Amino acid sequence: MNKLLAEARPQMIPLVEAFAVDSQDYNTLGNPYGDIYQLQLDTARSTLLNLSPVPSYYHDYIKPVMSMQKATAKL
Repeated sequence: MNKLLAEARPQMIPLVEAFAVDSQDYNTLGNPYGDIYQLQLDTARSTLLNLSPVPSYYHDYIKPVMSMQKATAKL
């Protein structure tokens, strides 16, 4: 069974997408062009989170917390 799975695994996503509905888009891993990294970057750039402006509270509250140094443990 493991040998069969090892042989079938590379074709699983294209096989499932072969039966996709015409209106269904390809995902970034199983696209027919093989340029998965560029497609993932383009998809991430076009999400709603990246199209909206950065909220003002991000710079005031979130960014300082994210840039804090980890405290070293004192024994």
